[in-house]
Amino acid sequence: MKLLLTPSSYIGGAKAYLLREVLRVAAQKANIIVVENVAEADIVIVFGSTLPNSTALEGKKVFFAREEAVMNGPEAILADAQVNAVPYAAPKAAVGFSNITDGVKNIVAVTACPTGVAHTFMSAEAIETYAKKQGWKVKVETRGQVGAGNEITPEEVAAIEKLGLRINEILTKFLREKKVDLIDFKLEFGRADGKILLGDEISPDNCRFWDSDTHEKLDKDRFRRDLGNVEGAYKEMLRRLTGEER
Repeated sequence: MKLLLTPSSYIGGAKAYLLREVLRVAAQKANIIVVENVAEADIVIVFGSTLPNSTALEGKKVFFAREEAVMNGPEAILADAQVNAVPYAAPKAAVGFSNITDGVKNIVAVTACPTGVAHTFMSAEAIETYAKKQGWKVKVETRGQVGAGNEITPEEVAAIEKLGLRINEILTKFLREKKVDLIDFKLEFGRADGKILLGDEISPDNCRFWDSDTHEKLDKDRFRRDLGNVEGAYKEMLRRLTGEER
């Protein structure tokens, strides 16, 4: 069997690459061939929930795979696709400017963080992603404190992704030994003397930690969601990681 792996339009490049790699490795172990040309494919697996509108898919079988399901069980996705893929049917025309009679037709947005940079571009990405899901056309102008100069290169993106995945692997293993599940975390990188450097912390402020047995939240979500006992959760994480009592 030959597979083509393709993302929904709203999935970013980095995530699409990661999803492809996870499924590609699983397919290789199962002696399933992953192809790049749709004409060669027996089944097309689509990451996400939006079906591509392409005549090239006519006559092919397609299968939707949720991103989290791919990450958690790529082998199950492959097996499910072989059984439950269905013939491609072109989606109805996306909502566009020419055929909208009411509601939002055209969106122009400006994002700006007067004291920093990160939120400017995070907000822009969130607006663009949601607009794509709705079939809207959007133009977002970013006005961060330092603008969009000195753009990151594809090589730097690859280096950051490689390092981020390695950090995830190390942290997940370390925390599992402390009976803590690492749900997600953020990392901030910078550039100095032509090198990409990690400049961040690992703490309940920028990670989501759950107790492995009870799923109790041991991070900043206790404050965000008004769960109470914020200080107690932080102290518990300190105790588990260092053995220190405060």
